[in-house]
Amino acid sequence: MATSAFKKLYTDLINGDGNTKCIESQMKQMLKVHVKESSPHFPVSDSHFFVPAYFTANAVAAFRAKFPNVAVEQLAGKVCVLSKWSLEMRKVDSTQVWTSYAGLEVRLIVHEFKPE
Repeated sequence: MATSAFKKLYTDLINGDGNTKCIESQMKQMLKVHVKESSPHFPVSDSHFFVPAYFTANAVAAFRAKFPNVAVEQLAGKVCVLSKWSLEMRKVDSTQVWTSYAGLEVRLIVHEFKPE
């Protein structure tokens, strides 16, 4: 049984006190994810855990240029490949951000992606 890519990434990031240098080599790998829903949030799964995906404006523009017949909003229930991504840890208000814990949220930032 395969292990969770998200669990390893998030654990390494948290153990490294939020320093992305501890996961830089892993960030060069593509991630294949299942899109649970596309509105109002964009949770994706590695078959073990769901995490929220945040798309850069450039990622969405490039996707629309390459796949004009597919809307990002239509990706719910589909599989996507994240070819360029990063993680960031942010301080947030946990009463407002449902994916946070103790005032912190780890964000999966998508820079390049395509449908599978």
